[in-house]
Amino acid sequence: MEMLDPAKHSPEELEGKGLVIAGCSYVVGALFRESEQGFARHLINLRSGLALHMVQLRYCYQLDPADATANSQSKVELTRQMRTGLMRNGGPVPVKPLRTVSISGVAVELHEFPQGGPELPPVVVEHLNAKRLDQAIEGLDQVLQSQRENTQVLALKARCHRLLDDWTSARSDIDDACKIERNFSAYRLDQIEYALCADDLAEAHVHLQQFKQDFPGEHDGDAFEFHIAIRQGHWEAAEQALRDAALPPSEIKRLRAALHDLHGTAAARIVRSWWSRLTGKS
Repeated sequence: MEMLDPAKHSPEELEGKGLVIAGCSYVVGALFRESEQGFARHLINLRSGLALHMVQLRYCYQLDPADATANSQSKVELTRQMRTGLMRNGGPVPVKPLRTVSISGVAVELHEFPQGGPELPPVVVEHLNAKRLDQAIEGLDQVLQSQRENTQVLALKARCHRLLDDWTSARSDIDDACKIERNFSAYRLDQIEYALCADDLAEAHVHLQQFKQDFPGEHDGDAFEFHIAIRQGHWEAAEQALRDAALPPSEIKRLRAALHDLHGTAAARIVRSWWSRLTGKS
């Protein structure tokens, strides 16, 4: 497969070209939209066969690559600011993270844009709707027999295990999904959450730092950062996480009160232990 080279390939030649992002291999698919923003095409993961992203190139990407790159980077920053504002207002955040990848000196926009959910047999859908999770998991396993690397099915199965408090299975499934598709933020956030809920704070911290590196400037993991720090007893880090968090003021206030209560309880416990060792009295 020929790899995508914006400096060489015209808009009509983009389809069928290969692209590697964060170790994941893709092929550029059919044109989704042509607008004043440029040329947007589906991006298909070669392992899963799913199109969870679009790539977009600006109209002037060949005539003036510097201008195209500047426009794309400006759009990324505006999107981040909008998402951060929505988070701080406490409302839903329908806008997904937007990133750029540089290829031959041209910024290619990477949009998260999944084309619907997984195609499941009606009986599996019935089990899911009725919260018959054990039966739903069995049905999803049957789907995976023929679609072993369908990340949507793996992520859905992981969420079923999560609802059953089976964190070992949930983590195994979402880890498999992230090995296949590292560039879809929902999978990466689930990976952090499941490690945290399984009390694997070290692994949750590693996943969070990797998320922050791969999705720079995004605040989706802010609450996780606070919870990891507070459960590790890192009070100053927890306070710093609250100062940096894009969360509603009411949530910041609630979490700060919880932090102060826990810090006070921990401090009192340390003082009592010290007094007991010193005096022999409890």
